[in-house]
Amino acid sequence: MVLELYKKTTLPNKVLADCLVTLLWKNRKEISKYIIKDRVNKENIDEYINEFVDYVGKNNLDSGYTKEIYDLLLNIKESKWGKYEICKSNG
Repeated sequence: MVLELYKKTTLPNKVLADCLVTLLWKNRKEISKYIIKDRVNKENIDEYINEFVDYVGKNNLDSGYTKEIYDLLLNIKESKWGKYEICKSNG
């Protein structure tokens, strides 16, 4: 149901970045990854990282799913391709 609602949304990236965190708090890691795969790229990665950090708080980035998603966002930023699929396949 969550994915169905997401696919119909026209929410801005700022709101979706905040949603990544809310989904993690609800143990919906795979949905967070789906949103990243679908929406995050080189052009908007900084916006996603900044909003993610602002919403989580800098002191809360080092544990569990939050760290996993934050690291994924950083990997996308550092990747020359700037997409989730490439980063995922490279480890």
